[in-house]
Amino acid sequence: MKQRRTKKQHFLPCFVQHGFAFYVEFGGTRHKYRVYLFRRGRESKEPYTRDVGFENDFYCRPGEPDVEVKLADEERKRFARLVRELRRGAVPRDRICDIPAFVAHLIVRTRNARRRLAMVGDDACDVIADELPRADPWARALEHMPAEARVRLDAKPAAEREQLLAGLLEIATQWLQVQMAVQKERIPEQVRRQQASTLSTGFDALPRTAHLASLSWSVVMASPGALILGDVGPIARDQGDTELAAPLTMQRPDVIYVPVAHDCVLVGAREGVNSMFDPEQLNTASAELSVEFFIAFQSTPREYAYAERIGDRASLVPRQELVDALRRT
Repeated sequence: MKQRRTKKQHFLPCFVQHGFAFYVEFGGTRHKYRVYLFRRGRESKEPYTRDVGFENDFYCRPGEPDVEVKLADEERKRFARLVRELRRGAVPRDRICDIPAFVAHLIVRTRNARRRLAMVGDDACDVIADELPRADPWARALEHMPAEARVRLDAKPAAEREQLLAGLLEIATQWLQVQMAVQKERIPEQVRRQQASTLSTGFDALPRTAHLASLSWSVVMASPGALILGDVGPIARDQGDTELAAPLTMQRPDVIYVPVAHDCVLVGAREGVNSMFDPEQLNTASAELSVEFFIAFQSTPREYAYAERIGDRASLVPRQELVDALRRT
């Protein structure tokens, strides 16, 4: 029987959200999972987990391969049970082989990942449109114009030659700006299709999975309510770094932290690397690296303080790095 297409598609899976959820009781019966949802500059809300971290047709549109069905199937068969067992405080031996694929798919599947990649493309287009007309490539292009044209250009009086070159540069700049504007409009759809294609290949085949399989995995328990979960998902760092970062920016991070509950973190580390962490530092990074929101088990002044840092480090590549890279080319 053909499985019905899912329109409401979660980029922050509900089975992960459940570790940060609480129950609301009505008449002595347990209601559905709720979480505290924090956004910068707003009051916290208490939505059901099914109403958090989703977007209609997020992965696939009508008529496209249904990536959401594949995600749901993997969650049901592999990941949901794995996470439930992790929350008990130990890595299950019969499920340890599923951890790399679980973590890799969390890194890739989020709207945070998609928006960060789109932001890089968007910023790159702006940098190219702004910087390239002032950069050396234009001078080199003029140097390589056909010899006959160059002879005619050099034969003109200096003032006329400069005026002509300025006109050519203005035309080229306008053309470049139009091309970059067109490309910027295409970026969101290009990134969406690439994300869906990546998830369709199978989580065990994701490029990051092999590296994650080389890490040693453990579970670290914390006090109740100690941890939040940002829309960035897992957090990472390299040995010697003091600042935590989004794994999407790193090819082979030395340590990965995956909050799977408000009192439980899955930790993967290279052999010999110190993987100890401070929950406050982890939460701060989770908020700063999130683009839109985080969820929590409780709503206190501490969570509101984290909320004021949402998006502080949302850019995947700082604009100045893009400018410097262009100038080096």
